[in-house]
Amino acid sequence: MISEKTFSVLITTRAPERRTTIGEVVGAWAAQTADQVWLLNCGAPLPAMKGARVFNLPVDPGTRTDYSMALLTTGDFVVLADDDVVVGHGFLEALFQGWQEAGARGLVGIIGRTFQGSTYWGETTFFRASLLDRPVRVGFVGVVILAPRELMAFDARGCPRNCDDLWLAMKTWPDEPKHVVPVHPYRNLAEAKGKSAMYRDPALREQRQQFYGDHYLKTYAPAGRKF
Repeated sequence: MISEKTFSVLITTRAPERRTTIGEVVGAWAAQTADQVWLLNCGAPLPAMKGARVFNLPVDPGTRTDYSMALLTTGDFVVLADDDVVVGHGFLEALFQGWQEAGARGLVGIIGRTFQGSTYWGETTFFRASLLDRPVRVGFVGVVILAPRELMAFDARGCPRNCDDLWLAMKTWPDEPKHVVPVHPYRNLAEAKGKSAMYRDPALREQRQQFYGDHYLKTYAPAGRKF
């Protein structure tokens, strides 16, 4: 519990190469909060882990797995976390402090981009939490996302595999503020940039560009949204 608020952390994993590191990832989160840590496993069954509840799911809902489970949690805030980030001491507290500093509404995360046009890979500006000293308003956030639980109530049917963060920001909550906030105690595991990373797949890169471009032109450009 932080500032009399409770937090539910959802970590989704599926890639076989994560099995050797997922214990470290889960243990780091369990050290952050005694409220609720869930590991949502969409691959081969995993054993029980100290400090977390493991859900071995019989069906893989894709990258919307954490969305489908979020409303079953009990926290005042929901944290959606990738399985290739190891958080350090004080991470969750700093993330929540960043949410407060950003205006105490909307979503915050540890990476994000501002939108300047319809080309995702060429007309967006990238921000990373570990390089910031103040919150920065962006168009979407990802990798680790914190939001009030009421922002988890939405329909995720049809969410593309490589666009779950854009779906949350651009399709579901285009008018909610999003910020990358200054959080420093974390590290990305080496495999986050390995051959299995989704951003290296040409087909998934194109899928992401298509989703971003469509929603930017339909929802953002006509309304004059800046982010």
